[in-house]
Amino acid sequence: MERPAFPPCMMINSAKFRGLCPSMSNMRLGSLTDPGRPHQDEVGSRLSSIDLFKFLAFCGVVSIHTVSAVHFTHGGDPFEAGLRDPVGSVVDQLSRFAVPFFFLSSGYLWFGRALRYDMVRFIKSISWLLVVYVFWVAVYALNFMIDGQPLTPSLALKILVNGGYGVQLWFLPCLCSALLLMRVVARTHRWALPLTIGFALYVIGLIYGPYSPLVFGTPSSELTRRICRTLPISAFLFVMIGAWLKSSGRTFSPRTAIVLIAVGAGLTLAEGSVLQEVFRVPMVSNDALLSSIPFGVGVFLLSLHVRLGTRWADWGRALGSMGLGLYLLHMEFVYLIRAYFWPASLVERLAFLLAVIVATTATLLIVDNARGATRLLR
Repeated sequence: MERPAFPPCMMINSAKFRGLCPSMSNMRLGSLTDPGRPHQDEVGSRLSSIDLFKFLAFCGVVSIHTVSAVHFTHGGDPFEAGLRDPVGSVVDQLSRFAVPFFFLSSGYLWFGRALRYDMVRFIKSISWLLVVYVFWVAVYALNFMIDGQPLTPSLALKILVNGGYGVQLWFLPCLCSALLLMRVVARTHRWALPLTIGFALYVIGLIYGPYSPLVFGTPSSELTRRICRTLPISAFLFVMIGAWLKSSGRTFSPRTAIVLIAVGAGLTLAEGSVLQEVFRVPMVSNDALLSSIPFGVGVFLLSLHVRLGTRWADWGRALGSMGLGLYLLHMEFVYLIRAYFWPASLVERLAFLLAVIVATTATLLIVDNARGATRLLR
């Protein structure tokens, strides 16, 4: 697939850098009175609007890792830190649309390959995700060496399983296995059973995740939560919803998407608050909640309706095509900046969030064209 050219406003050495970023008038929603129809693309092609929303989802992931005071407790109680920082906890919860969006868009965009490719070819096409995973696990393992920790075989195995300092790397094996399951059921065209299975797996993930104090009276172990997160327990449902949207051609109005976002966001805050206040489950520990389903689906449906002008479309493709690299790299800047700047107030943490986004994006713009970098960043 041909890589999109960067628009002039993103060319670092462009003499016309100033004033060339597109105006918001070039980006609009489909009519709220006439639902219209989402973008129609060739099977497997990228949608610039989805790509732009991928960048917004990346910003949401960075927010999860930077804004809440839970990340800056100096070994204190994360629960108490969360109670003292309600605004940070709210920002964290409202950023939780990001990972469901990535899974939804993956199911939507990979479904064409699931139909066209036989199983062997499909496995080969997703195997690069595991190669990328191993590479970035090795990159983040260097942090242990920098901290002076000996890299023993047991520590190396633990890092390989959960990513070590790369706390976000679980996404890759989870996505890989969810896409493989999607390929198994893709050609049946019977959506009720896989969607039901996906929802059942999602409920299992809730039971052994944030709902464990409610069901078992005590939180699940960290190992159990990591296993539930790394396996396609929470991902499969979103991947299949994305695949179903692609296969069925069903359309939903922008108004429906906005209602789902509003309802999902409200329920996410309510669900997280109840779990925190009643069952002492910190809001920032909730990777996925029941309300994450309407929240994530609403954001994805909205991305299908956003109409982009030419420059916005180029910008969307440029940023979105780097979405994986942005996601994989940003934690290095979180650690690097935090080593010299320990944000205490909410304003400082918001500045920290912005610094990580800018530093990660600028780095990717610089190294993206380096030989061999594309396969490890896209």
